[in-house]
Formats: sequence, structure tokens, C-alpha cells
Amino acid sequence: MALLDASNYELSERVVALNRVSKTVKGGRIMKFSALVVVGDTAGKSVYPTDKSSAMLFGEAGAVMLLEKTDNESDEITALLRSDGSGYRYMIVPGGGYRNLHANEEVVMCEDGNERTLMNSFIQGTSVFTFTIFDVPRLIKDFFAQTGTTSDSYDCFAFHQANLYILKQIAKKSGIDFDKIPISLDRYGNTSGASAIVSLCDRYGNNNEHKVIKVMTCGFGIGISLGATSFEINTDDILPIFEDDEIFEAVSYTHLTLPTTSRV
Repeated sequence: MALLDASNYELSERVVALNRVSKTVKGGRIMKFSALVVVGDTAGKSVYPTDKSSAMLFGEAGAVMLLEKTDNESDEITALLRSDGSGYRYMIVPGGGYRNLHANEEVVMCEDGNERTLMNSFIQGTSVFTFTIFDVPRLIKDFFAQTGTTSDSYDCFAFHQANLYILKQIAKKSGIDFDKIPISLDRYGNTSGASAIVSLCDRYGNNNEHKVIKVMTCGFGIGISLGATSFEINTDDILPIFEDDEIFEAVSYTHLTLPTTSRV
């Protein structure tokens, strides 16, 4: 089968799921319409227990954001999304799926000195690090240019909580005040797709500032993929983190709810 050359097509970058929700909320005859955007990850379950490279990194969390239709046509969520399939091996579970449906679960010693099975996650640390400190700042700068904003335009940068050093490098290369990036990974770990909202709830969920803030979020990881978006939200609509160990006995689980009147 011949490969398609992307340069021969007019392609646009877009967040499909968010755009679909946005159009549903905006359109139709229903003047008042709401939609929930839900994300949850249990990345720690795919890590082999003795894997020193990643066993201590991950936490499990879920997050919910409520989007509501507004009367202001200028209230839009702007997003920029990119992906590069050539880096799919940087973070991968080799077994399972249609590619390797019946992978065995024999424990083997890998080149990096850690034991794993084909059903466990494998992370190429050097490749992931290079991707995050070069591609992510470039995306953020392009987002600033696309939206006509600067780092000073935002009150908060809710970024994926990969690790502290990576976040500091992204802030430095993007010209962002590091104090504007809420940190939650020191208590909840890397909670994957939910981590940006985890950090937002962690900073604003228990305060009484009662003000509207402008937030930029950025996620990056498996795919490899990365994306950024921005919105305004009243801090009164950011709920605190809710933890429940009784339901999820095997892990320390964090359940998050973020009902908002974010611009759609």
C-alpha cells in the first residue's frame, strides 16, 4: 500500500473531540446546552512493579470539565494540536492491540536494565526528554503567535505534569514565569491526561479569590502528540481535589471535578 505524502494535501491542525463538542454546544435549536468533557488514566497499571525508570512516576486520576453555551460569539476556546507518528516507540506498551494481540507475559531483562513483559509500558527517556524541551516550547510560542498573546496574557499555565525539571525547562524556553505553573506532581505524581486539570484544581480548588482567570493548558506525550488551548474561568467554578481510597483499593486515586462556564 502506497504511503500518503501529507505535503500534497491541505491539512489543518485541530482538536477533533473538543471541536465536536464546541460545535454541538454552539449549534442547534437548544439555546441552553451543556457538555461534559471527561478524561481519566490509570497509566501506573501498565508499569512493571520493579521498573526503576517509571514505577515511581505515575498516579491515577480522572477529571471532568463542563462546557456551556454562551451568548457571546467571541467566547471561543482556541486550540493548537500536533502529532508525530515517527515517535510512537518513545512511550509504548509493545504487546496487546491488533499489532501484537497474543503477546506473552514472560518477564525479560531489557536493555536499560529493567525487567518488563511485553504488556508493560516502556519509555525511551532520552527521546522523550528531547521532544519535551524542544517541541513543546515551539508549540507554545506558535500558540502565542496564533492567538496574538504573550506569556503575560495569562494568569495560569496548567501544564501536563511530566516531571519538575521538564516543566522548568519548558517555562525557561517559552519565557513563562515558573510561578504561574501550578505543581501537583510532588503529591499526585504524573496523572497523564488528567494532570493539567489536577494541577488547576490543586491551586485554585480551595481558595477564595472569587475572580476570573485566563488559563493556558498544554499537554504532551504518547503518540508522540502535543497540544495547547486557552480559556477563561471563574475560580469559584474550580472545585477541590476529591480523593477516595475506598473505591479504588489497589491505587491512590484522585477524582477531580471542574464544572465551568468556560468559553465555547
